[in-house]
Formats: sequence, C-alpha cells, structure tokens
Amino acid sequence: MLRTVDEVDDPWMRTDEVRGVRGARVVFADHDLLRHDFPALATKTDGEREEWLAAHAGVVSVAQTLHGGANTRIDAEDERRPVWRPLGYGRAVIVAARDRGWDAGAPCGLLDIKGAGVAAGRVPSLGYHSTGLCTLREVLREVLFQSLIDAIFARAAPSLWTLPVYGVLDPGFGVRTSSGETVPAGMLVRRAHRRQASGELPRRGSAAERIKLEIELLLRHYGVTSSNRGTRFSFERGGAGVRVRYAGGALIEPDATQQRLIAERIGDAPLPLACDGVNVQLTRELHASPDMRAQVVDFGHYEMRARFEHPLVSLIREDFIRWGAALWPHDAAFVHPHPALCVREDAWGAVQGRSGGAADLGRTGNDRPAMLADALARAFRAGTMPGDGVREALRSRVAEGTSGWT
Repeated sequence: MLRTVDEVDDPWMRTDEVRGVRGARVVFADHDLLRHDFPALATKTDGEREEWLAAHAGVVSVAQTLHGGANTRIDAEDERRPVWRPLGYGRAVIVAARDRGWDAGAPCGLLDIKGAGVAAGRVPSLGYHSTGLCTLREVLREVLFQSLIDAIFARAAPSLWTLPVYGVLDPGFGVRTSSGETVPAGMLVRRAHRRQASGELPRRGSAAERIKLEIELLLRHYGVTSSNRGTRFSFERGGAGVRVRYAGGALIEPDATQQRLIAERIGDAPLPLACDGVNVQLTRELHASPDMRAQVVDFGHYEMRARFEHPLVSLIREDFIRWGAALWPHDAAFVHPHPALCVREDAWGAVQGRSGGAADLGRTGNDRPAMLADALARAFRAGTMPGDGVREALRSRVAEGTSGWT
C-alpha cells in the first residue's frame, strides 16, 4: 500500500490540477477493498463510501475543461485541486485522499484515476488514446477482462495478481469519437502503485521479459492474450529486401545490417508474415525466483481467441524492431487454447471470427465483450439499469466463461 505521493518513487512525476465534476456517479464500488485499504471508511455506510469515492475521484484535468473538441460540456467546479502524474500517465492521475472529503479530514491514502483528462499544456484530440478520457464501455470492458484474468490466476497461478480496482464512475458527460459518435465517459479508480515506465521495455534475458512471456503463455491456455494489432509486427517483401511494419504504423525500410538481423529472426518463413508481440503490463514489484510473483495492470487491450496462428514475440528494448524471444506455431512450447480451459468464443470472442485489434472505440461492432460493455454503459447512463445490475452482468459473463473448468 502506498500512502503518500513520495512512496510512488517517480523522480519524473509532475504536478497537475483538476476540477471536481458535478453530478459524477459511482457505477459500482468494491466496498470490502475500500474498507481494507482505507480503515477510516470501515464504519461508514455503503452510500457514504460511494459519496467519498465520487468526491475524490470524480475529477477532470483543468486542461481538459479548456477544450471541447473531444467531449461534450463538462459541468466542472471552479476550484482547482492538486494531483500528480507519474511518467507516462497520459490520461491518469494520482489523488491524495482524506478520510472525510477531498478537502477535509486527515490524509488516508492515494487513488489512481484513469480517464481524468490530458495533462497541462496538452490539447485533447480524437486520435486513439488522445482524448485524455476513457469511455464507460471501455472501462467496463477492462473490468470484465480483469475479472476473467483474476479467475485464471486464482485457479492456476496464485502468486500472480492484478491491480485492485476500487470502483467505476460515470462523470456524466460524453466522449466524442472519430466516427462522429458521442458515448458516455467513464473513470476507473484503482489502487495507487509503482508503474514500470510507460513504453520502457525489458532488457533481453531479464526477469521482466521472462515473466511477461510466461504470463502470456499461461493466459493462452484459456484463449486469452495480451497481443492485438497494437503490438503486431508485419513483414513483407520490398525492393531492397524485407520491409517491416509495427502496430499498423509506417513501413520501415531496414538497412543492410538490419536486413541481416531480420533474416536471422524470421529465417525462411514465407512472406508476408505477421507476428504477435506480448503486451503484458506489470508494476515494478516482480520476482522471478524462487517463485514467479508479479502484479498485472491494464486490461483494455486483452482479447479472446479460439486459436493462435501467428508467431509470438516478447518485446525488448535493445533491438531495433523490439524483437526478443520468439515462439513459432510449430515449436513444442507454443501454446494453443486447451479445449477444457478455453473460455467460450460465443461469449468472449470476436463476431464472425474477426479480431477487433487495438482497444479502441471502433472494436465495439465485432468484439463481444465490448458489445456487452457498450450496452451496459448506455443502460446505466439512461437510467434503465442500476449499478448493481451492471456489476452482476459482468460477473455473469465471467461465470459463464469459466463454468466448464474442473
């Protein structure tokens, strides 16, 4: 448990300012976790704890309120509050909590809030992960996959766990999408933690590389993967050799030295070739021996697949294409979903067998977890489903996916 901002231990952390959002509502909260992590809340009622959570976490950055291109009008309070952004926190902030209210009582801990707006000096846009916000359907889908992975870890690897979530909030305004849609905004409130720097990949052969790969292989027995088009390599034949594309970005034209490195990695594999990159995100506290122990964060990009066809690659920092250890479908160590363990494709997979790719708003039409989350988000915002109903629907989907385990 981190109780003070100094314990986050990030020398690059910056201060920022937020405003409270009038009318922010708690969709659901984990009251047992709140009682455990904040003993001052133990004697309060569920309603009082939710009021406390909304008062602390129902905030949006001042920079977000200055620009309206990515969201509908935000009913924000005038008063500004201090928050902190560790390195790489593009749309999340850390808030210092007090036991009676955000400005009253004794300090009692920290909250990590995802979806709180862009940092000072930034202008939100409609690009992927550029709005500064989360949608409620995105947050609910993340909770759904986190709950499934929690169940997998509890069954198969109790020394692995996920970052605890205190609750989900609906701040009341809308997020605009690049397709012209406006959908309910959402906020994920989590336990404060020490993150590995965003984009900082492990070194080749390090404990972090090994642990991330092992977690990915464990999840693949159940048909779950951290890989999607956001970490996919594509190789194709070019005029001067092999060209590389990463995460759907621009083609890279490798020089002669890099061409030799690529040849060593892909061998005589036929082109074009796609390879999946591991995208398991961890906190800083991890141990490879004697037992593997690690805490996993961020679940919005996870997907379910009934089969795995592409080579799997761990991502490292030293290589010009980030290529670490690789497993090919014909390797003995390559994992395919186990029939007795794999979650149901008709509840967790893509419609018509298509993958939605990166965890963006466009996946809603073909990804069943996103479709469920979208329906629940709209129902809660419309007032046709209470928060308890939303949470129960997520629990039912997880129970449905794990009911065949023995």
